[in-house]
Amino acid sequence: MQLGGSSEEAWQRLARAGTPAKSTSSPFGFPTGSAWLMTLVVLVSLITPVLTSGCSARTATACEGRVFLEDRAAPAAQGPELNSEDQVSLDRMRGKPVVVNFWGSWCGPCREEAPVLSSAWRELSETVAFLGVDIRDERSAARSFAREFGLGFPHIFDDDARIAAAWAVPSPPATFVVDAEGRLVARLVGTLTPADLECMLSLAR
Repeated sequence: MQLGGSSEEAWQRLARAGTPAKSTSSPFGFPTGSAWLMTLVVLVSLITPVLTSGCSARTATACEGRVFLEDRAAPAAQGPELNSEDQVSLDRMRGKPVVVNFWGSWCGPCREEAPVLSSAWRELSETVAFLGVDIRDERSAARSFAREFGLGFPHIFDDDARIAAAWAVPSPPATFVVDAEGRLVARLVGTLTPADLECMLSLAR
């Protein structure tokens, strides 16, 4: 059978070729008619999960370029809030994904990524929580930094880097994503980009 002309005509010829006949198989042993259609349905049902699995694998691989994948309970993060000195706790934020960002006003790369965090917080605050952890800083300098970049979410003042040590952060910036159940799913040590954050949050869904 020649498949000249448009693709629509080709599909029509294939459909006509599958019209039920007296026999359900061709002389060569291939199914025809309704048997051919049933075979097609079975093949599609078998192939679809494989294709879907492949897409998930590609997403994970893309994240692995700069982002480390995690699957463990998130370490504790609790301490005085930078501006109010009220106690802030990561545990109290359960129920939606949390972006945990370690920073310092003295950190150059932190200044580069601060607009990314500010923009993401404003756009995603209804569905994603944000928590900053200010490391080895002076409170006045840290407060000025947060005001300058519009980082209006809570920040723990970690002046002795106790929380940073528990999270294995030698120096900022470092960003983590914790899912709604409190499990750590992704981490990035280095300057955060919008693509990084989007990829990390996709792992928390």
